[in-house]
Amino acid sequence: MTQYYFYQTPGRASYAAVERQVKRDAAAFLRACCRRPPLAVRLVKNALGAPGVEGAPEICVSYSHSGPYFAMALSTAPVGIDIEQRRPVNLAVARRFAPAEQDYVTCEGERGFFALWTLKEAYLKLLGRGIAGGLASFSVVDAGRIKKCCRDHYLGSMWISPSLCLGIASDEGPVRPVQSQFVLL
Repeated sequence: MTQYYFYQTPGRASYAAVERQVKRDAAAFLRACCRRPPLAVRLVKNALGAPGVEGAPEICVSYSHSGPYFAMALSTAPVGIDIEQRRPVNLAVARRFAPAEQDYVTCEGERGFFALWTLKEAYLKLLGRGIAGGLASFSVVDAGRIKKCCRDHYLGSMWISPSLCLGIASDEGPVRPVQSQFVLL
């Protein structure tokens, strides 16, 4: 079971408001999927910085923010999520990608760059490595197209608005389009 949550704060990020809402949503998720009420939800990080819920090792957590936008995935299977607000970007950064991905960005431009960036970051989060895991150590492009799987993990990239790109990596099954209902905090 996987649930996706989206939050928007007025102006720059209000981490306290987001953290309160994340804790409420994580508590509801625990009640729904684990059939047990959490006494109090405490968000923790492991030695590599990956988030989790204290006392609930069966719950996988991934979250991301870009400007005032936050995305979170809670799942009973490994999951990674990344959200990026579209902005001007130096496409030369794509030199950090695998060769096939560099070609993809050359053809697709800025939209292609954000699609790949969010997928790669989500995939590395799923593996528990984060971006330090090496952007060129794997490719999410094959024959000029974005893959639906990478090393037995499912991938999905989508523009949830004209200015927001979302990348998801999951072990639960094929990634379907996500309805992004933003909670204004």
